[in-house]
Amino acid sequence: MSLYKLRTEEENVNIYSRERKDIIDLVTFYQQQAISADNSLLLAHWVRKTSTLEEIDEVKNGILYFQDGPIYFNKEIDKESFFRKLNVTSDFTVYVNDESFLAFEIFRRMLPQMKRKNLYKVQTGGRGVFASLNFIPHDVAEAIRSYDLSSYLEGSRDKILSMKRKIRNHPNLNI
Repeated sequence: MSLYKLRTEEENVNIYSRERKDIIDLVTFYQQQAISADNSLLLAHWVRKTSTLEEIDEVKNGILYFQDGPIYFNKEIDKESFFRKLNVTSDFTVYVNDESFLAFEIFRRMLPQMKRKNLYKVQTGGRGVFASLNFIPHDVAEAIRSYDLSSYLEGSRDKILSMKRKIRNHPNLNI
């Protein structure tokens, strides 16, 4: 099974699908919604521009970064230790930081409601460092929903408790 991705000028927009046609249908869907709402001037570039099959590349691996809420940084942290790597399918990886696992669990439950045409909309990070707009195919959405998070949730709980202790014992903070 192939994985495709729309080439966009926006770095934080990732549209993946199993069929090229699903990407074309998604862009057309958003274009039609904007026309009917008479707000085509507010459209993002990826919607404003009519996509062609030549702008859709086959990719080996899809990536989704899920970060929600505050981030705890320290000097020793690097990207590998900041995110937990979830290989949800053989060709799709989701990265979630420890502080976001609770939000990720809620997101997984709401995922069926995020269907747009044949893809699922995943908007992450608000206006944060890892903010992005993503669309993923059905099989990836189902794999995310069924992924066993039990060990990650326990590890996240322990890390959050450790962070609370550090904050509480910090000499420059009066909490």
